[in-house]
Amino acid sequence: MKFLAATLAVALVALPIAVKGQVLTFTTFNSDDCSGNAQEEENGSGPGDHLGNFGAPRYSFQIVQTDYQCDLTIYQGLDQGGESVTLWQDTPGDGTCSYTSPDDGYFSFSINCN
Repeated sequence: MKFLAATLAVALVALPIAVKGQVLTFTTFNSDDCSGNAQEEENGSGPGDHLGNFGAPRYSFQIVQTDYQCDLTIYQGLDQGGESVTLWQDTPGDGTCSYTSPDDGYFSFSINCN
């Protein structure tokens, strides 16, 4: 009985370590080359869509942290409206900078973790 209790205790302690969460954290910039001061940092973790708006137009995006299970879609309108571009489906690593050049920048985002 003591052996069973000890085995169960070890399994329960190790369980959170074995469960890996989905995460994507990125920083935004008001330039098109990830230079200058970072404007804001956004994070999505866990399964599903994580939505948000930027405080002003953003032109470039840099990965701070990823486990390669999430991608980022950026939108030219608020609340995920207007034309969109999906970034990082090819699983780049931390530090990767991506940008596109719409005239008016991007105003909202959706992090999708699968």
